[in-house]
Amino acid sequence: MKSQVYSHSSLARRFVANDFFKDSRLRDDEAYKSSIIEAALSLSTTGVVDIILSKTTANGKPCYSTTNLCDKILFRLCARYLKEGFRIFQKNRNRIIDELVNFLKDASALRVYRLDIKSFYESCDRNALRKLISENSTISYQTKYLIESFLELCDQQAIKGIPRGIEVSSILAEISIREIDKLILKEKDVVYYSRYVDDIIVVTTGAENEIEFLDLIDKYMAARGHRLNREKQEIVNFEKVNKTSSENSFEFLGYNFTVSNTGGKHASDHPRNIEIDISDDKLRKIKRKICKAFYSYGKTSDFKMLLDRLTFLSTNRKLRKNRDPQVLTGIFYNYSRINKTDTAIKTLDYFVLANVTSTASRIARTRAPFTSPQKSDLLKISFIHGHKNRVFREFSPFRAHKIGIIWK
Repeated sequence: MKSQVYSHSSLARRFVANDFFKDSRLRDDEAYKSSIIEAALSLSTTGVVDIILSKTTANGKPCYSTTNLCDKILFRLCARYLKEGFRIFQKNRNRIIDELVNFLKDASALRVYRLDIKSFYESCDRNALRKLISENSTISYQTKYLIESFLELCDQQAIKGIPRGIEVSSILAEISIREIDKLILKEKDVVYYSRYVDDIIVVTTGAENEIEFLDLIDKYMAARGHRLNREKQEIVNFEKVNKTSSENSFEFLGYNFTVSNTGGKHASDHPRNIEIDISDDKLRKIKRKICKAFYSYGKTSDFKMLLDRLTFLSTNRKLRKNRDPQVLTGIFYNYSRINKTDTAIKTLDYFVLANVTSTASRIARTRAPFTSPQKSDLLKISFIHGHKNRVFREFSPFRAHKIGIIWK
């Protein structure tokens, strides 16, 4: 068993950059910081069954957070030990897209299943989780005790499955479904399988019975309390490349994939062409954020904030996520696998233009018309330029928080 120590030093390493932004006393008051660590140390021996969870709603789903920072750093350390013990290494989004494209290029017959797990966190079977964790000999007794007390807390508060938002929840959800991943991968007609949280992609030979295959996956899911969201599933068939031209499309992980072959005499000698663009769903979400930025300006008349919000959406920046290396994010890095020349990202520029020049729309009626200098500044903002040229704009943590608060 690898050492899983709950000590002052191991807990001190679980503070993240956002903690220091939210609570400035952590930056220069060592006694205050130490008191939080000591409180977390105490919880590590008494358990977390009596801590308070705050509940909110986001996108129609219940979300939870812990009240005290000592709870958070303890859960972060616990999550790290679970991740190490179960050897959980989640593929990043770009790697999944690259792997999928390689399989789609193959000229043989294929069938693609884009699937979604319904209420992923809420459907986790806590008793099954208890069994998986108790049987893992690499997890220390103290970590097992803490997880058991956390699951008991969920029992007492009548929380369904695993509460979204708690620092340890994503790891527990991953543990709950790992065996399902392995079972699906073993199916004889599966040539590629990957999952990103609750979004699943399966590529098969197409020889399987479609209905029976989906029923089998649902059976595997049910064993861990999960089930497929049949309303969101998408199934696309690709015939073996031949002289007849064809084209099919589907969406996955924020991208739209258009898969085609040109046909003709030598079609079978060439792989399929894969054209990738931003998905319609992601475009709608960005447009909603743009609308909220203009609407907020109508209420506050804070033009600098409007500029910053549109700049934030249309550019890129570096993030430091927890203790990991810097993460690149923004309009290019969130959609870096786009290869379509005439990308739909340009429609975001048209959308900004419409909001700047309109005087009759519902949002425009909430504000005074923009002055000529204001219009000039707003029309310099370009999503397509930010994507194509990987434009970076940095914001302080405080400013970034103020920018994003209307999109929560």
